[in-house]
Amino acid sequence: MPPVRGYLHPKTATGASSLIPSPPWRYSGDLLTVEYRTDPARVRELLPEPLQLADDDPGAVALIWADWQSCSASGDELLDPVRAQYKEAFAVVRCRYRGQTYSRCVYIWVDKDFAIARGLHQGYPKKLGSIHQTRPHPYGPAPRIEAGARFGATLAAADRRLAQAVVTLREPSDTDGFVNAHPMAHHRWLPSIEKGKGLALDELVESGAASFEGGQPWVGDADLAVVRGDGFAYLQAGQLLGGRLEQFQLGVAGVPVDTRHFIGGERVASTETFTDVSPIDGSTLGEISRGTAMEAAAAVAAAKAAFPAWAATPRAERARILHAVADGVEKRLEELAIVETCDNGALLRSHRRGVMPRVAHNFRFFADRLLTLGHEDFDTRGHTNHVSWDPAGPCVLITPWNAPLMLATWKIAPALAAGNTVILKPAEWTPLTASLLADIATEAGLPAGVLNVVQGYGSEIGDALTSHPDVRRISFTGSVPTARHIAASAAPNLTPLSLELGGKSPLLVFADADLDLAVDLAVEQYDNAGQVCLAATRILVEETAAEEFTRRFVEKASRLKQGDPRDEATDIGPNIHPRQLEKIDGFVQRALAAGARAVIGGHRKDGLYYAPTLLTDVAQDSEIVQEEVFGPVLTLQTFTDEEEAVRLANGTRFGLAATVATGDPDRAARISARLVAGTVWVNCFFVRDLRAPFGGSRHSGVGREGGTWSFDFYCDLKNTVTAPKGWNDHG
Repeated sequence: MPPVRGYLHPKTATGASSLIPSPPWRYSGDLLTVEYRTDPARVRELLPEPLQLADDDPGAVALIWADWQSCSASGDELLDPVRAQYKEAFAVVRCRYRGQTYSRCVYIWVDKDFAIARGLHQGYPKKLGSIHQTRPHPYGPAPRIEAGARFGATLAAADRRLAQAVVTLREPSDTDGFVNAHPMAHHRWLPSIEKGKGLALDELVESGAASFEGGQPWVGDADLAVVRGDGFAYLQAGQLLGGRLEQFQLGVAGVPVDTRHFIGGERVASTETFTDVSPIDGSTLGEISRGTAMEAAAAVAAAKAAFPAWAATPRAERARILHAVADGVEKRLEELAIVETCDNGALLRSHRRGVMPRVAHNFRFFADRLLTLGHEDFDTRGHTNHVSWDPAGPCVLITPWNAPLMLATWKIAPALAAGNTVILKPAEWTPLTASLLADIATEAGLPAGVLNVVQGYGSEIGDALTSHPDVRRISFTGSVPTARHIAASAAPNLTPLSLELGGKSPLLVFADADLDLAVDLAVEQYDNAGQVCLAATRILVEETAAEEFTRRFVEKASRLKQGDPRDEATDIGPNIHPRQLEKIDGFVQRALAAGARAVIGGHRKDGLYYAPTLLTDVAQDSEIVQEEVFGPVLTLQTFTDEEEAVRLANGTRFGLAATVATGDPDRAARISARLVAGTVWVNCFFVRDLRAPFGGSRHSGVGREGGTWSFDFYCDLKNTVTAPKGWNDHG
């Protein structure tokens, strides 16, 4: 893609801008100019007679943002803050008149107070909009033109909400210090005209004579962001005059992914970004828009505005659109699979064969379930009771990094089916497939504002979402400490919560079990590098079978291949992040120091890979048994009878799942009835049906989702009781 070309207009030694004429006009402030190319036809539409499209480079456009304050001749004092401090945004294009090519300002958004004070006598045909002054611009030196430098200017709407344009220069050309404006930026000297008004064109052009000194403009790769406050009709480079800057697109294994938020059906960038890194090899995937409370407010506002129409959409139409989303997922399954693998390090073959097909199934299941959702009317002393599921409103869905798209759509699909609108915040370590889903949903016909995707850190954007008074449901999958924080944030608004949290699930292996099956179930817990909330990481084996079980386990686990998750032969990929690897190794090393023995593993490998580990000689009250590690680390304990097995299995603060391996169906029933868990598997693992309730007990969660239970959470249930009498006779 071509590099961005830009110009920074610095303050002079006296504080006067190089674009402002000599005294008595002196201003201090920042100007930012960015050039791009657009369709010349879009430029032609804006040119009044007798101007014509330029012959050379007719699609050239310069966007300029300005933030000004009048100053004294010495530059050390700001003057007239009420009328002379203002904001502008304007566009300059190239045009031809009487054989000559000129640069001409075609659009201006300007501070209304300034326009009223100065008026048209300055020669500026201001198009008065909703731009108002906000505050004096910070007075001081401008940044140098160097890699990482940020240049920007701010605007504000009438209600004082800010919008800021910022360019971050990544790879500038070799320049020294500041440069003055390129002729394309002579916007101050060539004001726009309207036919039959003002001075003759020749006089205006002649008055634009000016000398510009300095070197060449900087040229290089840059990120341009224009963001908005809630309710601000924002300016986004690429919307103005139909141009487009490609710096918001990144390629992951050849798949283009937009790195901006998706709000109200449009892409919205932030002034700040965060870096997305692949756990496979540590390579940088891209810079992702980093949202704040401003983007959170905009997303909630978009969801709130879209809610009435979507809630009123007939069930059959909502179901049709959800099936269309599923079609889009299946059409782009390979792209979604490779992007997800690059982003979170899970096995590509698993994404292809299981995870992404499940994403499509999530939409299809809840679309179909919606069409059968209902409750049989019942009678109370001749009165008819009718139960209905009413859409609740905007829903905030905060999803984890271990299975990003599958777990996101497990929440998105029922929320949308129920008639709600959604604000999705994916985990900052794995944001990419959520962006692709926004594109897929749009192509499927989902109306603007019904699905919004915002990216960023929980402390910066998550808090603003969960504490927003217009949010009517919050569903979160993640850690217990974060869930506590979300619950406290939502409490003042009494926002209903669904929390699917951590686990420390047991696998109980009785001596009468098929030991080969039990070993297969145990080794399966290393799936996704152990980063599975449901994983049975505590293996409890009946004492008489422990030695043989351990021998077979070590033999099978030693055959696992750990490596690049894109390789079809790989069984275990990397862990997600250096911080997570540190956490995993910390648990293991503390356990070893406390007397645990590593039967296998117990150490790091290259990169973000951790050796599959089995620890024995661990106490029930030890940290490694009680706390969730979320890595390829299992513990092994023994029991002598059913009573001890149940006591050990239930002996943590968690209760998400449990697995039982036994050859006795009566024992399976007895043990399952006594286990504290949201899901119990007998002689199997990870068999999930969307018709079943899913969630955890104790610290593993609050509430249940799945099947009708999802609609119960995402809807306001209502019972309407109708008397058999009191009707008017319309016969």
